[in-house]
Amino acid sequence: MRTSPAQGAAPCRRHDCLHILAACRAVWPAGGAVTVSTARPLDRPAGGVSFDGVRAMPRIICSINATLSGTCHHGDVVADAEHHRYAAALARSAAALLLGRATYELFAAFWPRALHRRDLPAEVLELARVLDAKPRIVVSGREPATAWPGTTRVAGLEALRATLAGIGGSVVLFGSPGLAASLAAAGMLDEVHILLQPLFATRGPRLPPLWAGQAFRTVSAERFGSGVVLLRCRPAG
Repeated sequence: MRTSPAQGAAPCRRHDCLHILAACRAVWPAGGAVTVSTARPLDRPAGGVSFDGVRAMPRIICSINATLSGTCHHGDVVADAEHHRYAAALARSAAALLLGRATYELFAAFWPRALHRRDLPAEVLELARVLDAKPRIVVSGREPATAWPGTTRVAGLEALRATLAGIGGSVVLFGSPGLAASLAAAGMLDEVHILLQPLFATRGPRLPPLWAGQAFRTVSAERFGSGVVLLRCRPAG
């Protein structure tokens, strides 16, 4: 889905990578309403492998957009061809996709229909095919308003743990800041991809302080042609 910066979101004048990285502190605010655990998640083998009789969970990777203001509204995104290629490659690498209810509703309203449109760029159509082909899990206490065949609903993290126990490899969570916070608090989040947008904005939820009080490291930083910086972060240790 091609999205231009929304009205009220001012494009950053400098697309210099170092300038954007210097603003990353805004993405992890000092305070926040989300309470997260400071305990380190248990080291575990690759998804689907068991040890000591316990079925291991797949690795959970969260991919989320954030502006320089620390907000993550779905409309404040430079969604160009490079963005869609990144998302398709990440989704393609996953055994399943994971979504919170609000993000699921956004996806379900657009991507299944995108498969049959002829006016969309090739990168968008490829992402639509990948998203539609993957098993999807939505975490929601109630049935979503929009049906999307191939989607399983689970109510809460315990039900999610049971569902994930039979999945190997990795599971990708797109967007869904509330669910990302809950997963981090439960020690279930292994990696975060933050696509730092060269925009200042005020609308939408804020990116929660994932792994607050816990050391983490930036594995890599990649600059897109649009000025977006992709930060890959993992808990330290």
